[in-house]
Amino acid sequence: MSATRFVTLEEIRAARERILPMAKVTPMLDVSSVAGRPLWLKCESLQPGGAFKIRGAYNMVGQLPEEDRRRGVITYSSGNHGQAVALAARALGAPSVVVMPTTAPKIKVEGAKNFGAEVVFEGTTSLHRRRHSIIPGSSRARGRSASRSSNSAPPPAPYWCRSAAGASSRASRPRSS
Repeated sequence: MSATRFVTLEEIRAARERILPMAKVTPMLDVSSVAGRPLWLKCESLQPGGAFKIRGAYNMVGQLPEEDRRRGVITYSSGNHGQAVALAARALGAPSVVVMPTTAPKIKVEGAKNFGAEVVFEGTTSLHRRRHSIIPGSSRARGRSASRSSNSAPPPAPYWCRSAAGASSRASRPRSS
C-alpha cells in the first residue's frame, strides 16, 4: 500500500504562478445577512469557462513538455471539466478531445466545441467514458487521437489538480472545522 502524498506549499505556489495567465482572482461575497448565518460565496463562475475547473486543467496542460502538448490531451467529462481542458488546451496550443456521454447537455457540448475540442460521444456513464478515453485503442476517441498519442487529463482530482486548487486566490479564507 502506498502512502498518501500531500501537496507541498512550494507546489501550490508553482501552480499559482503557472495558472496566472488564465485563472482569475475571484471575489468572495459575504452573504451572511441574507443567509442568517455566516456564509461566504466564492465567485468561481467568473472564471474563464464559468467554473473553477480551469485551475486544474490549465495547471495540468501547462506542465506538459512542449512535445507532449503538441500531441494533445484527451479527457472524459459531461461538462465543466471537459470545457476547462478544451479551453486550457486551446490557450496553450494543444489539440483536445473530450469524450462526453450521449446524454450530455447541448450547452456543455457546444461549450467544449467552442473552446476547440473535438467531442466524441460514448455511453451514458463515467465508466463508459473513462474506459473509452484512457485505455489505448479502446474506442473511436482514442483511435482519433492515437496518431497524436494524446495525454490523458482525467476529471478526478489527481495530484496536479489539488495543487492548483490550493492556488485559488489571495482572497480565499480558511474553512473552520
